[in-house]
Amino acid sequence: MLLDPDIAPFRDLFASYELLAYLSYRAPKLGYHCVELPTIRRYPGSGEVPTKISAVKGNLLLLKVLLQACLGQYDPIL
Repeated sequence: MLLDPDIAPFRDLFASYELLAYLSYRAPKLGYHCVELPTIRRYPGSGEVPTKISAVKGNLLLLKVLLQACLGQYDPIL
């Protein structure tokens, strides 16, 4: 999958969360078998969850990236 020219994941436009959204959308669309593996996050101690994503701005940015991936804006030009 990483070498498939219809996916082409090694491009400069993937700077943040774009690749995550793009692969989640594009790989199954091209017929790759994809499965979700359950995981558990365990954080040390109690209190705030360590994240770099801000509550409003960060989540809106992720939604924007997901919409762009679904609209084909990250698809390689062949």
